[in-house]
Amino acid sequence: MLKATAVLTRGDGEAREVLVFLHPSVDGSGASIQLPGGTVEDGEDPADAALRELEEETGVIGAEVRGFLGVLEEAAFEASTESGYSEHTAGRAQPDRRRFVYHLETTLPPPDRWASTCDCGVDLDCHWLPFASAELHPAQQPWLDLARDVLGSA
Repeated sequence: MLKATAVLTRGDGEAREVLVFLHPSVDGSGASIQLPGGTVEDGEDPADAALRELEEETGVIGAEVRGFLGVLEEAAFEASTESGYSEHTAGRAQPDRRRFVYHLETTLPPPDRWASTCDCGVDLDCHWLPFASAELHPAQQPWLDLARDVLGSA
């Protein structure tokens, strides 16, 4: 299964920030900090999927792909609420995934914090965190670590 992730940044050097959102679990078991991303649709270019997922999940428009950061191979697993997945997803086997990670920037900078609603109907708290020190849901941290390796952490 092909996936794409958008690492949207603003600023430079030590002031660089990354766009994240707080995604509450549907079952009320907690919330996790995540990056925009999702499934690449049939025939869709992964870079276009990263842009689409960014807009669908955060409402951000006017972003541009600045670079391809790399591909991560993610092993199959069974989703659970303990690992941050919703009751809707928990208990379902998740297939092996090939994740394409892209660096994006926007010419229309969004505000510091805003609310958005994802396609699963959950309200998201979108905001910026320091790029060098942000911590994400454990399943997504490798995506940000890859971005730091390629772009530098400061």
